[in-house]
Amino acid sequence: MAAAVGVLLISSAAPAATALVVSADADARVVRVRPNTNFGSAPRLVSDASPRTESFLRFRVTRVRASERVAKARLRLYAADASSNGPAIYTTAATWSEKRITWRNRPPRTSRRLANTGSVRGRSWVEFDVTSAVRGNGTYSFVLAPTSGDLSTHSREARTLRPQLVLTTKKGTPLPASSDPVLAGAGDIATGGSANYDEATAKVLDSINPTRVFTAGDSAYPDGSLSEFNAHYRPTWGRHKAKTRPSPGNHDYHTSGASGYFAYFGAAAGSPSRPYYAYKLGSWRIYSLNSEIDSGSTSRQVTWLKNDLAANARGKCVLAYWHQPLKSAGPHGDESDVQPLFSALYNAGADVVVNGHDHNYQRWAPLNASGRVDQARGIRQFVVGTGGAGLYRLTSHPSALLAYSDKVYGVLKLVLHASSYDFEFVPIAGQKYTDSGSGPCHGERIAPSPGRPSSTYPVRGIIDRDSSATGFEDLAALGFNYIDSGPYKDQLDPLAARGLKGFIWLGGYSESRCAFRKSNAWIRSHVSAIAGHPAIGGYYIDDEPDDAVNCPNVVAQIKARNQLVKSLDPGPPTFLVLYKVDWFQRFVGATDIMVADAYPCSRKNGCDYSVIDRAIAELNRLDVRYWAMIQAFGDDWHRVPTPEELHQQFLRWRASRMKGYFVFAWHWPANDSTLWLANHPELQAQLAEENAR
Repeated sequence: MAAAVGVLLISSAAPAATALVVSADADARVVRVRPNTNFGSAPRLVSDASPRTESFLRFRVTRVRASERVAKARLRLYAADASSNGPAIYTTAATWSEKRITWRNRPPRTSRRLANTGSVRGRSWVEFDVTSAVRGNGTYSFVLAPTSGDLSTHSREARTLRPQLVLTTKKGTPLPASSDPVLAGAGDIATGGSANYDEATAKVLDSINPTRVFTAGDSAYPDGSLSEFNAHYRPTWGRHKAKTRPSPGNHDYHTSGASGYFAYFGAAAGSPSRPYYAYKLGSWRIYSLNSEIDSGSTSRQVTWLKNDLAANARGKCVLAYWHQPLKSAGPHGDESDVQPLFSALYNAGADVVVNGHDHNYQRWAPLNASGRVDQARGIRQFVVGTGGAGLYRLTSHPSALLAYSDKVYGVLKLVLHASSYDFEFVPIAGQKYTDSGSGPCHGERIAPSPGRPSSTYPVRGIIDRDSSATGFEDLAALGFNYIDSGPYKDQLDPLAARGLKGFIWLGGYSESRCAFRKSNAWIRSHVSAIAGHPAIGGYYIDDEPDDAVNCPNVVAQIKARNQLVKSLDPGPPTFLVLYKVDWFQRFVGATDIMVADAYPCSRKNGCDYSVIDRAIAELNRLDVRYWAMIQAFGDDWHRVPTPEELHQQFLRWRASRMKGYFVFAWHWPANDSTLWLANHPELQAQLAEENAR
């Protein structure tokens, strides 16, 4: 959710007696240099720029009365030590576990910066104004991310002075309820049994009163006949029939052709000849699919799904439901036959999949098309076989399974916002298990340009990782495979271990001295020491030598430096970066590759994409091998692009003959961290999408 920047308050006073104080229900720090380590039980939360450390906190607000509204929300932390420059705070997806969260699986941010600290006194309370993010009852998750300094605060595991979310409520007209649509349902529903669990879950639907109800298969037991629908389903979930959009399960097909299912639901179920369909719910595209018929990669169903996704789901949030899940920890287990359905959805940028079949509740980490965890682009999968039929015990507990219960009946409630969603498992009366959270939508996947194969570019580079030997994990997680490096083995070895490449910065050219900053002797020593290293992807000879207008020999000097490097390590390509189109011709042949940094977005003129078009036209005319430099930063002259403006840059470059690209820059400029790509999760998400093509 977007939010305005708040004001930091520092106080040692206790909160007002009339305030509602909520304790954290989970908190943990994560550390980049220890990407697989969980620190959920540590008594301190830490945010630190080096080594990069972030801290996550989650609060469940349940005691705001219907007649009140939140007038003020403050997150309070007790600072154990002083800090010259404390962290910024953002909202995040709430789908993480205190005992399992690590740097590698941490959730994405879902807002711009809410508040930022300056200096912090030690042994005092620090307060962040998060009013813009907290509207009332619900689950709220935050991350403390360092700017340039560090801060250590008490966690909820500390003996005293634990984190608090302090709400000041105001009597009177509450905030208006969200008008966003609500989708609710489950699978494996009506049995007519004496325990009446199907009636109990129907009462949960009554209380939610959703916009639409879904069924994830096996609506009427044991065989899905019309008489069973009328006897078992109609008296319970049938009272929501007018708003129900069903999907069939294997028990529905116990009756030939699922004829009872189609006879009961009528046109709302599609048709026997096309037993799958799509519909619009708010701004979302919803798909009811069928796991009980052919779902092979060339089947009619998958072909229809791909076509509909391309025609009707571009740029939209997408949810799909069907009966048998791709992944399940229940006795039925994984169902590989539905992988083409999951793959088509994943490739189109879908966000949520809901299934039944195993009679229990499961929430999985975001999954890719193969069922592996993918935090950046994965689909959130739920198994909700809890509609009323007898429950099944789980048979395994894989690490990707984030939440589960095999002892509860209930329904899944989803609030579908314009660019995000909230989820809540709501149990039947008398049962206590629940699970809730939120997540951002991925947005549109990037389709390949006409004439290009649907495959990633071999060179997907980014500039300005941190200075540590392993400061590339964030970048690799976004799909980058070329990372800037120095000519040092300790920076290249970790890249090689991950199958990544480094492009080697060699110091560059000084326009003020009309000479290279590094001597030929330095080049010989350092390049010779790493020559032949498997992680070398190229040598970065210089950046923007076209600024050297007062250096008449600059072209000859660049060529001579290039020849020296090639004599020491002839295999990897060499390149330089240029921005003046009328200077491109002067540097033809100076290096193996020319990189054009045609940055379109400025503070003064907005985004003028014609600068990219002019650069491409000249590069094509010169018939040189070239890469693109993509703008993902701001400074005194340039403006940070939006995700759509970033996408427009890629669209233009993909229509050219470029062989790869770099993105500038992760930590730029040095004097304003608010402009860093590292602090813009919405741009990181867009880059993950671009790198997938």
